[in-house]
Amino acid sequence: MAVNKYLVLIRKSTLHLLVEENVSARIVMALGSWSIYDAIESYLAAPTEVNIIESMSAVEL
Repeated sequence: MAVNKYLVLIRKSTLHLLVEENVSARIVMALGSWSIYDAIESYLAAPTEVNIIESMSAVEL
């Protein structure tokens, strides 16, 4: 059982790092073999003020 917990931790950490590097959640899902967005939603960190500002600054309206 300890190995399974270790793998879950690696998967969660990798997901978080990829999202922080602005990799699309859908791409992360494909890489981690998640088929339903709800399955990864709890692993995603809430956006920080800096992330929001950076993301919105890149948008041209």
